[in-house]
Amino acid sequence: MARQPNLLILMQVSPLQLKQHFITKVSIDQRDKRIAAPIFGPCEISDIPVTLNIEHGMAVDESQDPRNFMIRLGMIFDGEKKTAVPYDICIELVGFFEVASTIEKGKRAPLVLANGAAILYNAARECIALLTSRFAKGFVTLPSVNFIDDANQLEKQIKASARSGEKAKKPQKAVVKEER
Repeated sequence: MARQPNLLILMQVSPLQLKQHFITKVSIDQRDKRIAAPIFGPCEISDIPVTLNIEHGMAVDESQDPRNFMIRLGMIFDGEKKTAVPYDICIELVGFFEVASTIEKGKRAPLVLANGAAILYNAARECIALLTSRFAKGFVTLPSVNFIDDANQLEKQIKASARSGEKAKKPQKAVVKEER
């Protein structure tokens, strides 16, 4: 493989900032409890049905100019659907995000949904890989995904509500309190 010359890449701060995230639930069950020879290498689970739940909302006190959002991402992988994956996996994460005031209001929720969900999914992906690496049946690597279609659908709903003069369907609100 030919080496490419080093490129100078100037990074820019994202208009979406993750303020805090945490795991609220994680469960990994090895279905076959017999101890056998360990498997060295990843289990691919790209074609297993996944139950995915995404909840999103804005801070209660920011309905006029929302900048602070919450996302709850939950995933359940049923390993019985594919015999090559020896685990049943359930994980849920919550993240709190802040959007720059330079982003127009109608684009903030879709931005948070697409990118915030991807950030939390990646955190779940790393957590699952780390935890399953300690199981004798081998570690699991989730496939890379994106949530752009979900964000585009949300943006269309917001625009349609604005055109019809209706009050836009508000996402589920999250209560955000600052401790001082």
